[in-house]
Amino acid sequence: MEIGTIKGFEVKKHRDGTRPVLLLQVAISEDDDLQTVEWFGTFGEDSLPLLESQVLIGMVGNSKFAFACDDQQTPAAVEGEKNLYSLDSGSRKARISFKITGELEFNAAVEFAVKFTALETLLNNLITNLNNQFTAIAAELPGYSFTPFVVDWTPAKSLDVKLS
Repeated sequence: MEIGTIKGFEVKKHRDGTRPVLLLQVAISEDDDLQTVEWFGTFGEDSLPLLESQVLIGMVGNSKFAFACDDQQTPAAVEGEKNLYSLDSGSRKARISFKITGELEFNAAVEFAVKFTALETLLNNLITNLNNQFTAIAAELPGYSFTPFVVDWTPAKSLDVKLS
């Protein structure tokens, strides 16, 4: 096993490979002694370690592979939880936390997500009931005119987050 520092990267076929892969140029002993190693990330994740990150390198046959990266971040997950995050200039930006409670937390937020279609139906039913009530009241009051409520809920709809 060796530790290398990432100095560059490219996506292309590696040796006799049939598909493009992420190839890292790493300095293992000296900065000017660059070696190309294939990045083996975690199943189901697509990530590119930051330049100057240190990676663990191992041999499989005659090929070197990087398979772990030290991103210089202090671990923040609670036992049994998983955090995914992006980094910029050494600080965490976007984050998804898979909590042991079964919750997903986005960017450490305290707001709640709602199922827009179900909420829209409930709110439209409320508007219909209010309009019916005010129409009935207006019919009993001479000279009172009522303009029905019309509400467009679509500005509240997030197209970026979907729930089942």
